[in-house]
Amino acid sequence: MEYVKILDTTLRDGDQAAGVAFTPAQKVAIAEQLEVLKVDIMEVGFPSASELEFSTVKTIAGFIRDCTVSVFARGLLADIECAADAVSAAARARVEVAVPVSDFHIKGQMGSCRDDALEMTRMAVSAARNLVPDVQWIGVDATRADQDYLARHAEAAIEAGASTVTIADTVGFAGPSEIEALIKNLLDRVPGVEKCALSIHCHDDLGLATANTLAALLAGAREAQCTINGLGERAGNAALEEVVLAASVRSDLYPFQFGIDTTKLVKTSAIVAELSGFGVAPNKAVVGGNAFAHGSGLHQDGLLKSLDTYQLYAPELIGRTGQEIVIGPHSGRRGLRFKLDALGFEFDDTELDLVMAAVKSGSEGGCKRFKDADLAAIATAVIAGRDRREDLI
Repeated sequence: MEYVKILDTTLRDGDQAAGVAFTPAQKVAIAEQLEVLKVDIMEVGFPSASELEFSTVKTIAGFIRDCTVSVFARGLLADIECAADAVSAAARARVEVAVPVSDFHIKGQMGSCRDDALEMTRMAVSAARNLVPDVQWIGVDATRADQDYLARHAEAAIEAGASTVTIADTVGFAGPSEIEALIKNLLDRVPGVEKCALSIHCHDDLGLATANTLAALLAGAREAQCTINGLGERAGNAALEEVVLAASVRSDLYPFQFGIDTTKLVKTSAIVAELSGFGVAPNKAVVGGNAFAHGSGLHQDGLLKSLDTYQLYAPELIGRTGQEIVIGPHSGRRGLRFKLDALGFEFDDTELDLVMAAVKSGSEGGCKRFKDADLAAIATAVIAGRDRREDLI
């Protein structure tokens, strides 16, 4: 299986999500956890954005030792020099230079032309390469660019010294087949592309970020840019946990190896959710609270007979412990008995029916999920009724 590097951009693209603004202390805490998670590269910020951002990046670069510390810069000399300075103390430093490649951005945002943008790629990569040994070129809005023109940019970036060429699906425009064709086109026609790594950066505006990232890897990209919990601008980025788990569980489809310690995923997700203020939806893939929770009586019955019926992978793989049987309006007798046994209550079939009737009644009254304390109270009431009957006898 071929090795794929993970570049985590939670501290840059994730931090730019509307409503998120990590403090320096929070960024340090997340960086420490990303190192524990064993990401290959962490993109820690945009040093030119502010003096505070610069100093925070410099602090992180000073203590991270087990992965590459990367920073973002526009294709401007001042940005590039600031970025290189910010990561000068890093054990392994990378500078990214972002250049617009679609007409939407070249003309609409820059107010420029294609020739000028192409010259920016040459200048920016060359300037960065004179300051740091590891330079990543990013083609902004690459999936909406003219593909011949995109190939010229990639060629120019490689000639100028880029070690990584990144295709950015900046507004989540592309579909998996388009991503696959784009990557294959670059691999087939760009001279020198075999000397660098192709990287993919996908946004989730159409809900395709994870699928697009995996499509790019299948086509030959060997670096995936992701964020924890999919945090990022607008609808977010490809979620690291989804990309890594898809390949880990379905290695027959995605024969890639990652350096990520998957047992740290749940903890990392929780840290980012807490510090960002963006809670994880219960039905979120991999790290959502319901990922290993079962509320349907049919599912509970199957799971309790054989884990393989409704468990795709062991929860321990991502740092969780066990399944959760949830008692609610859709629960069945087997699930209820299992839950009561776990709480230390043993009932015959008649008494179990009494508990089930109380659960159904409570559900009709609006209770969608019974807590352990609720079930214990119902069970205790049934036991009290049993004691009264025995006293009468």
